[in-house]
Amino acid sequence: CGFGSKIQALNFPDVPLLTKRSEWPTQDLSKTVVIAHPPCAGFSNQNKNNGKYRDKGASHMGVDGAAFACTIDVATYAMENKAAAILIESVMPALEGARQVHDALAEEYGYHVFRILQKAEDFGVAQRRERFWAVFVKRNEMSGSNAYLDISLRRRPTTVGQALAKEPFDE
Repeated sequence: CGFGSKIQALNFPDVPLLTKRSEWPTQDLSKTVVIAHPPCAGFSNQNKNNGKYRDKGASHMGVDGAAFACTIDVATYAMENKAAAILIESVMPALEGARQVHDALAEEYGYHVFRILQKAEDFGVAQRRERFWAVFVKRNEMSGSNAYLDISLRRRPTTVGQALAKEPFDE
């Protein structure tokens, strides 16, 4: 649907911009972790009251909306190409709103799915904004001594003053 294409082209001018799913190459991603930030408009609280979405009806929201179709596209693409892991970021309402879709994709393609909640403020961003990650790990990548997911974080809460003044986090 072209979500973010102009920004991607500006931010990554040396990376080919493939705007249609049909342009994505078949490739071996078995040693690759795919990180995706598809549009979250279908679950965004901001869009629930936005006239352009509300006036088009419920078909533009949730798992049936055009924005969430991008999530399904990137997950399916990565899984069909045997990605070792896929990390897909979204807004908090997608945690439950997309749960059945995430679970079905994981089952169909042989992945474990983990759900991770984050707050932007824990990463040095002066903003109280929660995010949700669906983390898919190929089942054969998590066997024996690899049968766990270890994630750690050193919180770095940041105030607006620190962000504007560029003060060190430890002061």
